Amino acid sequence: MAKSGARTGLLALVAILVGIGVGAFAIFSMIPGASVSPAKPVKADSSTARPATTPVIASPSLAVLATGPLSPSDARIASLEPQRSISKLLGSDYSVDVTDMQSGQQIWSRRGTTPLMPASNLKLITAVTAIKNIGAGHRFTTKIVDLGGSKILIVGGGDSTLNLPAVRSMAAKIAPKLKARGGTIQIYVDDTRYPAPTRNVGWRRSYMPYTARPVRALGVQGYMVKDSSGEMVKVLANNLKLAGVDAQWAGRWTSTGKEPLLVANHGFPLWKQIQIMLLESENNIAEMLFRESAIAAGRPATWAGGSATATATMNSLGISTDGIRITDGSGLGRHDFVSAKFFTDLLRIIGDQVRHPEFKAIYKGGLPVSGRSGTLGSDRFVSKNTKCAVGKIRAKTGSLEDAIGLTGYAIGADGREKVFSILVNKRPQDYYIVYARQALDKIAATITGCY
Repeated sequence: MAKSGARTGLLALVAILVGIGVGAFAIFSMIPGASVSPAKPVKADSSTARPATTPVIASPSLAVLATGPLSPSDARIASLEPQRSISKLLGSDYSVDVTDMQSGQQIWSRRGTTPLMPASNLKLITAVTAIKNIGAGHRFTTKIVDLGGSKILIVGGGDSTLNLPAVRSMAAKIAPKLKARGGTIQIYVDDTRYPAPTRNVGWRRSYMPYTARPVRALGVQGYMVKDSSGEMVKVLANNLKLAGVDAQWAGRWTSTGKEPLLVANHGFPLWKQIQIMLLESENNIAEMLFRESAIAAGRPATWAGGSATATATMNSLGISTDGIRITDGSGLGRHDFVSAKFFTDLLRIIGDQVRHPEFKAIYKGGLPVSGRSGTLGSDRFVSKNTKCAVGKIRAKTGSLEDAIGLTGYAIGADGREKVFSILVNKRPQDYYIVYARQALDKIAATITGCY
């Protein structure tokens, strides 16, 4: 009995010491700047290697406040989603993550940490990166300067929403002065703000210029051409001719920055450009903002510069980028890999308007609304099972040939906001994409509790 008692006492002492050690580690891991052993990198479905990154301490915005049993409405979601997500229209290579916005409690997840091609869902990362590095109120400026005599120069400033009315206005303002000079006005262009455009390593050749034009710092919104700078000159020349000024494109010229200003156009504020990008899934805006973010962060306006900036920005917000790859701003890249859980973490930060009011343009009015606006307009949420969710979901869509997605916010039956991300890769090609999108809508409608 004595030996047994001694043994029992020794085991108790060991348990106490282990408990103290675990508690000390937990406290240490909560100290800002403290480091812990990195988790193993997430294995991706693709053979493409993922970059290893340094783990970061989670942002307070990502704190999980509730870990107990799910509420009745959330339990219903968790019980139904496994059935709703199984569909021959989606195949088997997909991931889903559904989380309560406020508490961070995970409601249901399927391969939530597996990085997949996100398609245009990636524009959410581009939007956040641009706001953090450039500022929501920033306006990009396009200038026309005087080279003397019959020569003028258009200087591209990275304005992705320079539209036809703006070009017409610029032409009208400078026409009287140019007309007085007589002869043919020679128009030069300076688009050296970005290096000469190259095709992203993950882009198919067919993408340019019809899905996204080669990325230059100058172009007219909506014009899908190989040389957007040259097209800008043509549009300006045509409008000058309407005002009685003969003009033609003369070539490229590098500005000294000291030429007399003839006219300047200040584009839409960044927050407005982001809303257009997200609502319409506009690729050219995304790729220009990808480079502008890099410039603002002191990096080259290249694919690599944009990638480094986006990755650093996500880490600064407390989201680990282990296993994540961001190669472009639009999500067209087939070497982009992001997990559903990464997106729900990002959505929680965007929606935390107390800590992150700078993301108001995304959270309030920046995302398509189910059945009502943007890429979630009147052709989505139209079936008998999903039309009940019209107006209850705000989400970013994504579509490539074989990859689709839906990432955003949904109001649950309990009145609480849920964040979700659904990413589908290797979509079965035997079915039209519209049917696959309807399958996504069913998963999203389930989160609202109306289906």
